[in-house]
Amino acid sequence: MVGWVMTSRSELAQAQRLLLGEQDGVVDELGLLAVHQAVSDRLFPGTSVLHTRLRYTLFVPWLMRLAALERDPARSLRDLEFALTGRLLHGTAGDREARRGIIGGRIHPVSAAAQPASYSYWTALALWGLIGPQWTEAIPSREAVLEELSELGTSKLALDADGQPLAERVVPFQALPPIPDQLLEASAGVSFRLERAEREFLRRRLSVVKAPLTGPSESRHLSLLAKLASRPLKLNPSFQPWLDDRVVAAAETQDKEVLALAEGLSAVAGLARAAYLAMVEGACSTKGPTGGRRHRARFDEMKANLGRAALTLDLARAQQLGLTGSGGPVAGLLRDTQRYLRDQMAMSSLKDVYAAVESARKGPRARLAGTRGAAVHLRDWARTASKIRLAEPLHFRWPNVVRLLNDLHGK
Repeated sequence: MVGWVMTSRSELAQAQRLLLGEQDGVVDELGLLAVHQAVSDRLFPGTSVLHTRLRYTLFVPWLMRLAALERDPARSLRDLEFALTGRLLHGTAGDREARRGIIGGRIHPVSAAAQPASYSYWTALALWGLIGPQWTEAIPSREAVLEELSELGTSKLALDADGQPLAERVVPFQALPPIPDQLLEASAGVSFRLERAEREFLRRRLSVVKAPLTGPSESRHLSLLAKLASRPLKLNPSFQPWLDDRVVAAAETQDKEVLALAEGLSAVAGLARAAYLAMVEGACSTKGPTGGRRHRARFDEMKANLGRAALTLDLARAQQLGLTGSGGPVAGLLRDTQRYLRDQMAMSSLKDVYAAVESARKGPRARLAGTRGAAVHLRDWARTASKIRLAEPLHFRWPNVVRLLNDLHGK
């Protein structure tokens, strides 16, 4: 038998992005995503860059309850989530902004989303107390909860001689708002607008979400997400949270300090990313096709605008609070970038440090290593340099958080 495989260019590009550690057009060559995640998880636990609209946190448990009643719950859930995508597209017709938040909306009805809402929002459901009690250590799997729901629906409980349950059970998704009629009608459209009962339910859950512990001596306190959930503020996704006096005032004392550190971390990590791209761009000009000076110009612009914030960062304190991830190479990279800014050194002084960190992460795919393989990767990079996204300061999921909170408050 002779056969062949047809692979589209988009699939090849997606495979390459996954190999390079790229998500949504951003490649994490230097490990700076660890900083982004550490600060985001501290201030906004349970959130993710994949989270688009708050009503998904109700869609998922509603659909899982319905799927658990079927003979094959896992398959039924896949079908229900695929159908939900179509109903959301129908219910948001003409609203481009709302449609951008639909998971799987761009490929429906050709195929289902590779990562449906029940995967994307699972950690949020657990940390926000929607599955049951808040899970802080072992979050139950989606499959385990679906099985539990199925067993509860058929009353298959193991009992002792007195008719009592042999083990105490946590009933998943207790006290949910009622499933809206539109979700049960095949031809009905569905929107992201929360009903009053849904909004009150989610406000109660979100307003008690606590920040994760960062050390044995620290006590749990309400997260900044919880504080903002209890205040109906009109927030701006493009206005960083540390610049909004209302946001700073809402934070607990511990998180006021984290917000101040976040400003510096956002600046220095953004500059590090910009410096890396500028160095790669510069290396390309010596290896054949030039990448121009687009990324170097972006670095100079960010340095002028963010240099002061980057220099005022207390990096040692950020490390102490666990805001640089696991430390190590990333913390060293940030420290050397600060030194470069403070001492007004030449960018070439950073090349060896950046090359070492990139090589440790990417191995033979590194671009700054100075090897024959690196030269090949530089030529490939130069061909698409004009399409590579410019560096930005870290946003710590703020645009997504604002969208979720505005959904909650009906803004």
